[in-house]
Amino acid sequence: MSRNKTSDRSFALQDVFKPEDKAWSYSVPRLPPHSILNAQNRIKSISLVSDRSKQAMILRLEKHSHNRAIDGQNLHEYMSVSFEKFRLQYTTDLASSESLENRSQPAPAKESAEYIIRFLKTGIRLNGTSYHWYGHSNSQLKSKSCFLLAGTPEGVAQHLESLADFPKKSVAKSSKRVGLLFSAAKFAANLDSGRYEDISDVRKDDYIFTDGCGLICTKFAKLLVQKTDIRFRNQRYTPSVFQIRYKGYKGVLTLSPKLRGKIMVKFRESMKKFSGCDDPSFSVVDYSKPYGFGFLNDEVIVLLQALGISQDTLVKKQREHMEFLASVPHDPRAAFRFFSYIDEPELAEKVLMDGIDSVKPTAQSRVSSEVNKLRNKRGERRSRILIPQSRLLFGVCDPLNLLKDGECAVRVTSDGDGIPKTVVGTEVLVTRNPCLHPGDLQKFKAVQHDRLSHLTDCIVFPTKGRRPSADLMSGGDLDGDKFFVTWDRDLIPSKLSQAASYQGPKEPVSFKPVTHDDRLVYFAGYTNASLGRVKNLYLDWVRLKGAMSAECQELSHLFSRCVDGNRIKIPKHLEDPPKPRPETPPFILDVLREQAEAASTAGNGTSNLVDLSHDRLQLLLSRDDVAFSEFELLQMTMRWCTQHGQYLEDFFEYFDFGKLTDIQKVWLVGQFPAKRYIPDLVMNGLLQSSILCKEELQYFRLDHFGMRWKKIFDSSSDRLGRLMEVMGRSLEDFHRKLIVIKVTNRLTLAMYVPKPLLKYQECVVHDTVRLFSFPHSQEDLVTYRRSLPTLVNYRLYFDDGGLQVYQTKRADTWIFIRRPGIDDSSFRAVEDRGDQRRIRHSTVEAGINSELIISVALGKFSGSLARHMGRVNREPIIGAEVYVISNRDASSMHVLDKWLDFIDTREVMPLFEKQEQIYRLSDIRDVDWSKEPD
Repeated sequence: MSRNKTSDRSFALQDVFKPEDKAWSYSVPRLPPHSILNAQNRIKSISLVSDRSKQAMILRLEKHSHNRAIDGQNLHEYMSVSFEKFRLQYTTDLASSESLENRSQPAPAKESAEYIIRFLKTGIRLNGTSYHWYGHSNSQLKSKSCFLLAGTPEGVAQHLESLADFPKKSVAKSSKRVGLLFSAAKFAANLDSGRYEDISDVRKDDYIFTDGCGLICTKFAKLLVQKTDIRFRNQRYTPSVFQIRYKGYKGVLTLSPKLRGKIMVKFRESMKKFSGCDDPSFSVVDYSKPYGFGFLNDEVIVLLQALGISQDTLVKKQREHMEFLASVPHDPRAAFRFFSYIDEPELAEKVLMDGIDSVKPTAQSRVSSEVNKLRNKRGERRSRILIPQSRLLFGVCDPLNLLKDGECAVRVTSDGDGIPKTVVGTEVLVTRNPCLHPGDLQKFKAVQHDRLSHLTDCIVFPTKGRRPSADLMSGGDLDGDKFFVTWDRDLIPSKLSQAASYQGPKEPVSFKPVTHDDRLVYFAGYTNASLGRVKNLYLDWVRLKGAMSAECQELSHLFSRCVDGNRIKIPKHLEDPPKPRPETPPFILDVLREQAEAASTAGNGTSNLVDLSHDRLQLLLSRDDVAFSEFELLQMTMRWCTQHGQYLEDFFEYFDFGKLTDIQKVWLVGQFPAKRYIPDLVMNGLLQSSILCKEELQYFRLDHFGMRWKKIFDSSSDRLGRLMEVMGRSLEDFHRKLIVIKVTNRLTLAMYVPKPLLKYQECVVHDTVRLFSFPHSQEDLVTYRRSLPTLVNYRLYFDDGGLQVYQTKRADTWIFIRRPGIDDSSFRAVEDRGDQRRIRHSTVEAGINSELIISVALGKFSGSLARHMGRVNREPIIGAEVYVISNRDASSMHVLDKWLDFIDTREVMPLFEKQEQIYRLSDIRDVDWSKEPD
């Protein structure tokens, strides 16, 4: 039987459910043999559907997702059963011609649960084989589905108990722990007992700051990548975070480059949920990924407005999103962005190669799919607003204890170039769903620590403070929770609410050991009906009084208690909220829904970019807000050039080759074997400087392709105030570095430092440092260009506040860079720190304050340069770049050593003075024929 025929088959087993049903036995003669099911990784799946319009029991053969409780080699022994759409009905007058809907009434929930209990305890018999209650994952518990196993009830129970030692005092906890074995996870490798260890948690009072977050070494992480074939855009990469299942451990592991040797994984004590499991299989549930953009939903929008974000701002965000979706089928730039956001690079490239018309039907289909997400299962309108300056990220703990309370580290794969970048110099708003209390939205100061730079596409929380950061937001932890993180300034409120206290309800303790049947009864009776009831009441009250009201805060507390299926009693004073008065302001969700209904996501427009070349150029220029790496865009452009007979070199100005890896650079250079200037441009990052031009670099032979300069700072794309931090790090960590400072529009200086230096120390550099002057003017200033080494007894000192190059004493300084004093009169009285930073930044842009200033003794270059440029004292720096050579790049270092010899002999005196002569080609008329032989 073919694969497609197997997957498409379905079998009706029963067409009506009666409360008195006591046996479930069926014969399906056309069922595929066991060998086919096992070979195709398919499992028998039964759905019980019972509502007022339909009753049926359907058998299908579905793909099985791996878990540790089910033997993948013998899938024919297992069966999955779903009760998600099952509600027992009382049906009258079966012979009537009226519709089933008119003849059915739902039975009480208790009777439906009793039917499920009887069904699972009795088991189902199919083609002579009996299947009995086995277990479920935690997600299956909420969706009301479970697994059955062939055998007797006693045999199935004994098999499950043999897998591990599960808790026996609480049926809810026991069910959750058993559920870990049924969690869908991809098997990766076996991990022997001697290759991991338990480490203690960071605790304070009753809180665990590292709850669910361990460590994994780079070697084992790469093995997981290889075994599970983890890829993004068809390229393998090593995630920073793995969500895992192993024996009794549950949680996430963060990459730890310093973890080496025999121990490959370190589990926290909080990650161990049960013991006694001997299965060495290590499975991956999920992992951190690039470009996981965040969306605003109803809950977050309500809380944002409660914290002071205006209705106009929220309406504007939705309007921009709806207009963006509406433009996708007609505007190639919008389509290119859209396909990059939904991770369909092939379609984005098709827009580039063949134009928008080639993908219009597909674009309309994908947009319709996005628009459908604006409605819930009941067809009701809901909010879903894309925020490009946001991500949905795994939360992890700071493994090095570097972050302070109230800080976080966020490093994400950036739009436009695919390079990991740290969000810094701003506050970020963080929350997790579900969130009903205004305190579930928290602000953190985003900071950068080089020792945390290996953690990408996740948010790192501190292990300091009174209470764990994750717990502040809906009582979260770090065992796999994902957090919405945004640095969009429009959405960061100036005020916050105190976080709510989330102490879960005490689980009832059983006075006898929990049995297999106890878990069956717990599954059958589990319901999350209270969640919907509390949520609807919350929306009614928030419409009347706002999210900060006492009623809403009480309901948010009740919501947190019933989120795991616990039954609660709603107080009478909350059950019947009054109707809104006519003068009540419009509710923000109603306003957004009306706007969304009115917005059109379809049209018959045509591309507004008619010229083919101009169209492609516009796509390249829109790269800052597309989810593609620099190399992906470069490859797309190369294929387009090949197809349309264009030269890739014509587009080089739109690419930053410094963002390519060494392997990617070598590949690119190989595409142009006969063109000498290509290796220079691609391999040497200096040739893409926005401060120094090519002719200036050529004068000092700084354009040589053998110098593989890598740009690590550029004030045109980064805040100038970070220069001291980056410059200090490069001076300490790299052997070769070049610092370029744009002093004024008429003068640029550069400093080459050929060895590592120590911060906070007067480092004696003697004559090893070299300084360059590049004057800019309309007149010819080549004669003023200088390259001079420092002299004997020269010193270089740097710290977080400045850098100074001087000879013996600081009074004899050549260059002095430092942070100036700040005029804080315009923001001194502002209480909010985020507002302070924004106003201070505006004073820098207005020229009132400066990030950095520089003083230079230009006379040490030459008297003529000093006379021409004038005095440079406490001048605001207007631009800067920092370049380094990799410490492993011995070839570049060798070229630089040879380059120093060239610089030191810029002018060689000739042995004799050369007389200029006009060169003229020989002519036959110049021949003296009398001297020629006959």
